[in-house]
Amino acid sequence: MEIGVSNHPLFNLNPIEFFKLAKKLEVNRVEIKLDDLRFKNFLLNKGKLNDFNFKLSFHLPVVDVNLGTPHKDLRRSFEKILLNSIFLAKKVNAEIVVCHAGRLNRIYPEALLSKVKNETIESLKKLFKTSENLGVLFTLENDRKAFSPSLAGDLNSFQEMLNKVGCKATLDVGHANTFSNPIEFIKNLNHKIVNIHVHDNNGDKDEHLPLGKGKINFKEILASLKEIDFNGSLIIEAHNHNDMIESLCNLRELMKTI
Repeated sequence: MEIGVSNHPLFNLNPIEFFKLAKKLEVNRVEIKLDDLRFKNFLLNKGKLNDFNFKLSFHLPVVDVNLGTPHKDLRRSFEKILLNSIFLAKKVNAEIVVCHAGRLNRIYPEALLSKVKNETIESLKKLFKTSENLGVLFTLENDRKAFSPSLAGDLNSFQEMLNKVGCKATLDVGHANTFSNPIEFIKNLNHKIVNIHVHDNNGDKDEHLPLGKGKINFKEILASLKEIDFNGSLIIEAHNHNDMIESLCNLRELMKTI
């Protein structure tokens, strides 16, 4: 298992400052959240990017992008945004992309859910096929519990979506914990998991706390991952860089005990 870190639009760090911090923290992989608009021009400057020599993953845009919309024109626009991000991943040699299925806004009747889910699956299949053709590993991430129903949040809906799309999984441990014990996700998804997002919470909402500040038992999580021979990345997600550093220190200490 390798440890990586991820940026966030709320970080008070520009791309150069973030990459310098990641280098100082001695991680080998960074996962770039493309919602942070400061990173696009930086990523296209191969000279600056090559100075750091990180393994790269991309978290495709999600903040204003929702494949779970019932509006077909909007979904096509969102598909285009996500496809362009996948092409960018190929251009800068990012190995993995992470995508969300989205959610049906709570103002719509639940009767629409099945139709929207099927349409979203078709969109995800296009994205997966494009990634596959480009040699980029496409993964689907489980979503958090919220007022609007997620298309791939709880274990059953996430597993169903993975099976129908045919792709691998990025397991977000914090998101899983808002539905049930994350270990159940690990046991059931097993080798479909190729990437992990780590952050803590108390189980009732998605808080993105530093590891150890919530109720998730990360020692048990790491032991379960070892049981399935997981050898992918553990990506630390945080909403400020100090929490990221705290989580990184705590995760490294925990990994010494496994």
